[in-house]
Amino acid sequence: MPALDSFERVDLFRGLPASGLEALAALGTPQHVDSGRILFELGTQAETFYVVQEGRIDLTMPIELFGHPEDAFMEEVNRGGMLGWSALVPPNHYTMSARVAVDGEVLAWKGAAVRELMARDKDLAVVLLDNLSAIVGQRLSRMQALWIRELQRTLSTKLK
Repeated sequence: MPALDSFERVDLFRGLPASGLEALAALGTPQHVDSGRILFELGTQAETFYVVQEGRIDLTMPIELFGHPEDAFMEEVNRGGMLGWSALVPPNHYTMSARVAVDGEVLAWKGAAVRELMARDKDLAVVLLDNLSAIVGQRLSRMQALWIRELQRTLSTKLK
């Protein structure tokens, strides 16, 4: 079972009472992750979410560049950051791919087990979903900024 003190820096768990943290800790599994490992791919069934304890995970989206598939870097997730939130949100398909950039440690949770816990403990569910909404909103804002920047670049090139 993961140590509760490692949860203090995790945005998803902010504001949870000790009993909620203990219940979540009982469901979490520590994993060592090696550089280059793919944790999940865009569009696949989202069964697990992760919190980075050490190391770095890069979130990417596949694009085609000159007829060849490439992974476009979107965001890096470092210590305390969450990824794979799609395991908690229907339709439970990952919205990006995740590759380990720097060896490290993650805590992994099965989304189904956490959803069952949330169904039993509505107070815990409210806090988790509120925190998750903030995480998703932040990611959406970052993606929107990237999209706007690319749109501006594309339009300025076409208008020249």
